[in-house]
Amino acid sequence: MEQIINKVKRILLLPKLAWEEIGEESITWERMLSTYLIPLILIGAIASFIGYGLIGVSMGSFGYSSSISWGVGQAISFIVSALAGIFISGWIISILAPNFNTQVSFHDGIKLAGYAFTPYLVTAVVYILPDLAPILILGGIYSLYHLYLGFKPVTKVSDEKHGAYFGVSLIVMIVVAAIAMWILLKLMLMFGLSRYN
Repeated sequence: MEQIINKVKRILLLPKLAWEEIGEESITWERMLSTYLIPLILIGAIASFIGYGLIGVSMGSFGYSSSISWGVGQAISFIVSALAGIFISGWIISILAPNFNTQVSFHDGIKLAGYAFTPYLVTAVVYILPDLAPILILGGIYSLYHLYLGFKPVTKVSDEKHGAYFGVSLIVMIVVAAIAMWILLKLMLMFGLSRYN
């Protein structure tokens, strides 16, 4: 756990230096998943379950609304969306690479996306108090900044193509993420893991 904490601190506080080191790091997506991503994702999932399942969301003068099924649904949603976001992003980055005169393996695509998601995954602890969930927007913006910082060290793309590669990848990722979230929402409603069950 200490290694994860040190890595997170380095990424959040010394991003440029951290990305230079990450660019040279050799890690498989399986190892990254088990030793780094799963522990961080579980923090957000547990916070989501507690926040939506036990504490609840403020309904103004009506008090707080919560339910166990809502908590379970939010926890599952967080796990699935985080993993899907990282893997889809990594895959998109790797398949677009030849268009920008570089080669990026699936492992490196996952490495880039996974470490870039760090600020968002850490910020997800605010789900323990769902009314603070808008703070996640800041975590998401900082994650996009990290994705931008990590593109060159990990993909080895040229300076001239760096901005275009990042921009095209980002647009494709947003479109795919929107479709994936729509599907996930439909599935949650179908299995009764929504707010009103």
